[in-house]
Amino acid sequence: DELHACGTDYVHPAFETVMHPTPPRRTGGKPTSTPPTTQKTVSHADLKKVYKFNKTPSTSATVAKTVYSMGDGSSYATRSYFQDEYTLRGGSRGRGGGPYIDDEYADVRPTIYFCGCWWSKLQLGLVIVLFVASLLSMFAIGLFVGQIELRHSNKYNQMGGGTFGNNSGSGNSVPGTVYLSPSPTAQVVTVTTPGETPAPTPTPTGTSPTTSPAPTDKPSASPTFLPPPPSDFTVGVFYYPWHADDFHRDDGYVREVMGHSPKLGEYDDRDPAIIAQHLAWSRESNIRLWVTSWWGPGSREDTTTLNNILTHDNLGDHKISLFYETTGLIKHGNPDNLARVTTDMKYICENYFTHPNYYTMDGGRPVIALYLTRLVERWGNGMLEEMLLLMRSTAAEYGYNIYIMGDHAFNVPQRGAHEIAGLKVLDAVFNYDVYGSIPNKIHAGEDGVEFYRKNQLLWKNLAEQSNCDYIPVVSPGYNDRAVRIENDHPPVSRRLTTDSPHGSLFEALLRVMLPMATEPTNHLILVNSFNEWHEDSQIEPAVGLDTTEPEEYTMGVDYIGYGTLYLEILRQMTVNYDEMVNGAFGKFSH
Repeated sequence: DELHACGTDYVHPAFETVMHPTPPRRTGGKPTSTPPTTQKTVSHADLKKVYKFNKTPSTSATVAKTVYSMGDGSSYATRSYFQDEYTLRGGSRGRGGGPYIDDEYADVRPTIYFCGCWWSKLQLGLVIVLFVASLLSMFAIGLFVGQIELRHSNKYNQMGGGTFGNNSGSGNSVPGTVYLSPSPTAQVVTVTTPGETPAPTPTPTGTSPTTSPAPTDKPSASPTFLPPPPSDFTVGVFYYPWHADDFHRDDGYVREVMGHSPKLGEYDDRDPAIIAQHLAWSRESNIRLWVTSWWGPGSREDTTTLNNILTHDNLGDHKISLFYETTGLIKHGNPDNLARVTTDMKYICENYFTHPNYYTMDGGRPVIALYLTRLVERWGNGMLEEMLLLMRSTAAEYGYNIYIMGDHAFNVPQRGAHEIAGLKVLDAVFNYDVYGSIPNKIHAGEDGVEFYRKNQLLWKNLAEQSNCDYIPVVSPGYNDRAVRIENDHPPVSRRLTTDSPHGSLFEALLRVMLPMATEPTNHLILVNSFNEWHEDSQIEPAVGLDTTEPEEYTMGVDYIGYGTLYLEILRQMTVNYDEMVNGAFGKFSH
């Protein structure tokens, strides 16, 4: 077999067997005879490469190697690992005509064929007919149930502290209800809360922030928790536990300037009631993972995650992973700063990886996400490779084989897979900056969404060529003008086009990116973000009146208090994806 590590092929002497130089095919059918099997014990040191390896056997792994003779005269080898189930990745991606072992055939065993006589063939035909009929029946039932849920999924009245059916937004519908229109690109929310009359729209003056409206709902300390809906996707969000009692040091956010606010008010995210409501909203919208911003030991993000989130009574089976804020912790061009990586990883191993709610993948490997790994690679001098080596080796001292996913898949790939170091040393890549990867500002448009899809597909293909996983990311919109006005970034509206409804950009991105979620990552998709209010990328419920003012901050883009609209879109798209995209309601193709 081959190990992909640092872009090189590695073949252990134990695997020196006659093998076909290209992927074997099933043409020719089954093995011609009972395959010979040999076993040999290989030490961990023999199998491990410096940068990238998968599971870590405690001592050794017993390798059972089987050579199959194919009907076309070729042969191929498979292997199984016992004891520690040590798995080598990349077998299905052999390069350069070297020895090839296809993981697809790793579980092939001698098969008994029963189609030798007419009645066996008839039995097989009947089985196939019954199987196809059952699939068609299941599809018809699923479509019917999915459309029923589409029309009624907003009537959630059991969740404490505000529900999907109790919103503040805009429109002229029955007060207190969110409605999904027949087309999922025409989501609308209501403007009023039951029994309330909207106050006149406040008029902001200049750059002075206006007073945010009082929240419409107070969170309950113990809301009713419903289980996440069944879904083929693992949905994660970038979560920011940095608000504390000053809403992140009173740094400001664009919705504050226009008179909007979080539905829960400018909250202290250490409050158990706030965390409980965030967990309840997450479960309702199919979010199972928070990737929490982390700025080092003792930071407010660290203490809130450790002392308030991971200890919360209602955490249940909700998962947490850390988002290592790389460029805030390691400064540009200073290799001495890499020394803190070792200290940070020791702290993380001792305080996070031992928690049962810490997120793992690939057979129990703790997952850590790194911000702007693409920038660290551009710093040169092998800083990215050295940083990851320090992380892996430190975690290995504690017995952990960590799974590192890096913010690398930005915009258009500028180089081939063999030239991008991140693809060789990371376990997975993603793109945090959706805004910067869509060319059209103000309104992204369908062409902007297609541009993003095509380039992310290129990144996905490059990653797979390097035996690296890919994780898609979506975002509802963007506006950082309240915190970076000097950069003069134009916003991206939450409407896909001028005439599209609010939420249509988020839905369009989900349509094209969900199919890129892959089985090796548990079909993980990430949303940027749950509550990053400074950049207005949040899907957390907001309240406020319709406005396009002040234009210095909105650049003419209209904003509404959207309530739970984005949580509802996320739920519908990740639970009823096939019905939403391929059924009668679908508009975009993927």
